[in-house]
Amino acid sequence: MLRYIALAMAFAPHLGDAVKDKAKILDEAHKVTAHEDGDNLVLQTYQDVEPAMEYAKARRREDAENRGRCGRMGDMHMTMSIPFNIIQTICAQYGLDFFNADDAKKIVAIAKRDYPAFKTSVGH
Repeated sequence: MLRYIALAMAFAPHLGDAVKDKAKILDEAHKVTAHEDGDNLVLQTYQDVEPAMEYAKARRREDAENRGRCGRMGDMHMTMSIPFNIIQTICAQYGLDFFNADDAKKIVAIAKRDYPAFKTSVGH
């Protein structure tokens, strides 16, 4: 069975009112500020993850309703929608690099364990 992960708030177009303007939501959701601390430049990121949590909740509900009596799913389905700042946090905490295939798998496993609100399907 194939699965995929939607990173940094990838939205399904069929949700209509759940996401009206994807670019606007991403722009409003992710902010980066910078300030100097002595000789260092400190970057702080902020992302409102509530829209991603609501999106994931709607997808979980849809997934549960569309599974049918036997609990079957198609061959390919979304399992999580992970906001960018969550990925950054996991990478920083565990010293992982998302662009390394082995590390990416670890990041997804950690996200599934520590951030279940971003799961978009039931049972995974």
